[in-house]
Amino acid sequence: VLASLIDLRFLAGEAAVMENLEQRLTTEVFPAQAAAFAVWLGKANEARGRTYGDAGGMLEPELKNGLGGLRDWHQVRWLLRLDPRCERDGRLLADDLEALDNDARFVLTVRLHLHRLCGRKNDKFYFEFQERVAEAMGFGQRGDRKAVERFLSQLLRRMADIKALRLSVWPLLAGGVGAIDLDAPARPVSEGIEEAPEGLRFTAEVTDTAAAELVFPLFAACAATGRPPSHDTLRRLRAMAGELGRLAGVSPRTGRMIYDSLGEIMVADVTGAAMDAVMASGILRAVLPEFARVEDLVSYDVYHVHPVGRHSLEAVRLLSEIRAGGPSRAKALLAGLPRPELAYWGLLLHDVGKGL
Repeated sequence: VLASLIDLRFLAGEAAVMENLEQRLTTEVFPAQAAAFAVWLGKANEARGRTYGDAGGMLEPELKNGLGGLRDWHQVRWLLRLDPRCERDGRLLADDLEALDNDARFVLTVRLHLHRLCGRKNDKFYFEFQERVAEAMGFGQRGDRKAVERFLSQLLRRMADIKALRLSVWPLLAGGVGAIDLDAPARPVSEGIEEAPEGLRFTAEVTDTAAAELVFPLFAACAATGRPPSHDTLRRLRAMAGELGRLAGVSPRTGRMIYDSLGEIMVADVTGAAMDAVMASGILRAVLPEFARVEDLVSYDVYHVHPVGRHSLEAVRLLSEIRAGGPSRAKALLAGLPRPELAYWGLLLHDVGKGL
C-alpha cells in the first residue's frame, strides 16, 4: 500500500484532494515509515532472489520480480522519493538514474509486448514468446546471429545493469531514509582498503593513481568478506578499466600480475561477490577482450539457462564452493592439482570460442 502511495500521480478529478493527500503523506506518513520500508524491501529482495532468480542471467527471465527486473527500478525510485536529501542524491546519481530509466523502459516495453501476445498478465518470459517479441521490437538477423539472440543479449545486459545499479546505490538510498547508519566507522581491511556501511572502498587518502595499484587487493577483499564495492568505488573502477586493459596488453609484468591476481580471487570467491564486481566494473572485459566478445552471447536453445558470461562466472563460483565445502571426491581431486587456479581459468574461458 505504501509503495502504491509513493507512486501517486494525478490523472483526473479534483486536483486539490490529491494535493492534500500528497502533502499529508509527505509530512505525516513517509518520514515515520521510510526506514522500516527500506528494511522490508531488503528482506523482500532476498525472497525475490530465492523465488525468481537473477533475471539478467537467465534465458527465461521474470521481467518484473526477478533480480534486475522492473521491481529493482521501482525500488530505486521509491527510496529516492522518501529520501529527505533526494535533490542532492538525485544530482549525485543523475547519470546513473538516466541509464537506469533507459534500461527500465526497454524492459517495460518487452513486458507490454509479452502481455499483448499472452492476452493476459504474465511476467515470465518463456521461450515460446521470445522470437515474436524480438520481431515486434525491431530486431533482425545480423551475420550468423539470430534476431532473437541479439534481442536477448541486449535484454539480459540491461537487466544485469539494472540489478548492479540497484545493489550499488542501495546503501546510499537506504542510508538516506535512516535504515543504514552511513556515519558508522569503517573497518580497515588491508592497506588502503576499508569496509564501510556502503560497501568496500579505498581509504580517503588513496589517489586515483594509487587506487590503480589496489584494484585487485580490493577484489580480493570482496572475495574474503562477500561485500561488493561501494557505488562511488565501482564508478572509480569503471574509469580505470580501459587503462588496465591497455596495460595488460603491452606490459608483461602488469599482465602477469593481473592474471595471477584473478586466479587467486577466483579460488577464494565462494559467494561470487568478487567476480560479479570484476564483471560489473568492466575490468574483466577490458583485460580479457576474448571474454568481452561472448559476455552477453546467448545460445537460443532449451539447454542453456544463462548467457555465456553469467554461465562462466557461475561455473567458477561453483568450483570455489566445492573447494570450501565438505569432503567430496571433487574437492580431493581439486586439492591434488599442482596448480588448481588453472582449473578456474579453464572454467572462466571454456566458452570464449563460441560464435567464431
